[in-house]
Amino acid sequence: MNESADFVWKGERNRQLAAYRPCQCGVCSEGRKGVGYLSSSDGHGSGFTVWITDEGVFRRVRTSLRLAMANIIDKSKGGEDTPDNLRAVCTNCNEGLQSSAPPKPDRIELLKQVRRATIDDQLHLLQWLETKFEKIRPEKK
Repeated sequence: MNESADFVWKGERNRQLAAYRPCQCGVCSEGRKGVGYLSSSDGHGSGFTVWITDEGVFRRVRTSLRLAMANIIDKSKGGEDTPDNLRAVCTNCNEGLQSSAPPKPDRIELLKQVRRATIDDQLHLLQWLETKFEKIRPEKK
């Protein structure tokens, strides 16, 4: 199999081998057709993602993995596989799928974006930042 950005990536570390659903934001699944995906990564962040297009296949993969992992993982340490205890799988939602969503901009890139924004948008951003950080803001002299 050829290595492709859709299948082999470097980013999130120690992702448990599992069948995942795309998150609601749509960013992580943009340009990909499928009902879910199989994904995993090692401690160095080298991982893979395989998109699954058939609902029946997705359910069989997920069930098989859950049965296999139940024999390996102590549930008392990791919690149950319930919707309330599942993590988000997208950078925009909560730091997952870093290979398929754009990375968060660094400080310089963020400042470039703000400088290119309209004055109204810059003022709105300033107001939002002042509101957000008003409790930790140092006293004005």
